Amino acid sequence: MISVFTMKDGEYTFQRHIPLKQYHCASSIDLLDGKIVVGHDTGRVQTVDVSGENLQTVNASHYEGECWGLQTTAKGTFLTCGDDNNVFEFDMKEKKLIKEGKIWTQELNDGKAYETDKSRSTASTLSKIPAH
Repeated sequence: MISVFTMKDGEYTFQRHIPLKQYHCASSIDLLDGKIVVGHDTGRVQTVDVSGENLQTVNASHYEGECWGLQTTAKGTFLTCGDDNNVFEFDMKEKKLIKEGKIWTQELNDGKAYETDKSRSTASTLSKIPAH
């Protein structure tokens, strides 16, 4: 469930609760042009209007672990990253996957980026400030 508040003169006023059906817990959230984008601990991504209307699930999501990072962009897209080691870019209006990529580790001894059984990176945030 998402709680929506307004703020005026430093004071918050509760507006509404928006139920998020089907999924356990929101692990990332962002807002763009009246749309809330929510990443869940199941790896699923949903969008909903700030009014609470038009709840939609994005079909392509992170299927192995949580959707930890979520960032909207000025060009009308949003980026997600998660435990599955993938980064996705979606079109906000169409809810369609535009681009996808992998997060790789970089081994200092040879300067090449690759993933091995001993060395696996996961994308935990899209912020400039690390989550942990």
